Formats: sequence, C-alpha cells, structure tokens
Amino acid sequence: MSSFLGLTYKATRETAADVAALKKKVDALAVGGVDLDALADKVADKLAARLAE
Repeated sequence: MSSFLGLTYKATRETAADVAALKKKVDALAVGGVDLDALADKVADKLAARLAE
C-alpha cells in the first residue's frame, strides 16, 4: 500500500505542475489589454458570415 500512496503522491505533484504550467500559458495570452472573449466573438461572427455565403 505504501508504494501506491507514493505513486499517487508523485502523480498528484506532476498533475499540479502541469496545471500550473497551463495557467501560466493562459495568463500570458491574456496580457496586453486584449479582451480575448471579445476577440473570439468577432472571429465567430466573421466565420459565421463566411460560412453562410
């Protein structure tokens, strides 16, 4: 049982590190005063108009 707990602890730490790295990347995308939600809305509108042609 001890080795199971050790492996679980290691996997949890690796997952936490992966989540932290992902958060850092997402935060980097949100810098510069760019509203990513507004940008996505504009892109979606343009794509929808183009697909309707």
